[in-house]
Amino acid sequence: MSNTRIIESALSNHVFVSEGVIGYGERKGEPYRYEDSGWGQWEEISDHRNPEPVKVLDVGTVRVADAQPGREGMGEHIYMVFEITDAEGGVKFYQKTGYYASFDGSNWDGDFSEVAPSEKTITVYTPVK
Repeated sequence: MSNTRIIESALSNHVFVSEGVIGYGERKGEPYRYEDSGWGQWEEISDHRNPEPVKVLDVGTVRVADAQPGREGMGEHIYMVFEITDAEGGVKFYQKTGYYASFDGSNWDGDFSEVAPSEKTITVYTPVK
């Protein structure tokens, strides 16, 4: 199995744990613990600006560096870019792709590949006053 496939598997299977106290309803005040894994959990944290890095066993420290998650009106192509810092301080970037459909939500069944950041210059046109 290639290193890229090992990293893809580790990210996909990473378990996120959420703990707290129920703040409403009949069970108000009771503690809860919720565990889940999968690309949808990474998409969830990508919604936050500058989310805290996540330590992933056998991979390193992972941060969602860029994302275009699935939302109405944002198009069907979705992606997340992960910045991974290994134990020696080396940094690599990986991209996971998928698609979004309003009737089905986000589907992260696309490619997972190593990518590199590059700058891109674009021209935009603004009204003249």
